[in-house]
Amino acid sequence: MSISDQVPQCAIDLIKRFEGYKKKLPDGSANFQSITKVCDSPELWPDSKWVKEQFVKYRDPGTPVEEGLRRRREAEAELFCTPV
Repeated sequence: MSISDQVPQCAIDLIKRFEGYKKKLPDGSANFQSITKVCDSPELWPDSKWVKEQFVKYRDPGTPVEEGLRRRREAEAELFCTPV
């Protein structure tokens, strides 16, 4: 069983949506290195603390929606780290 077999398909789809979001930006200049590293580093997927740290970077700090996005990103990270 490979490490990618341990991650739900919905979590992999979520990562792809993060990547797709970048393409929708007018200048394509969004900084998505963290989520890209999650995609490109299946050997780190079992490290749920590291994965969570990467996901919560996408939360619009200092805005009224920050706390809601933090909760959402933490839930997404938890789902990503849930074995199937």
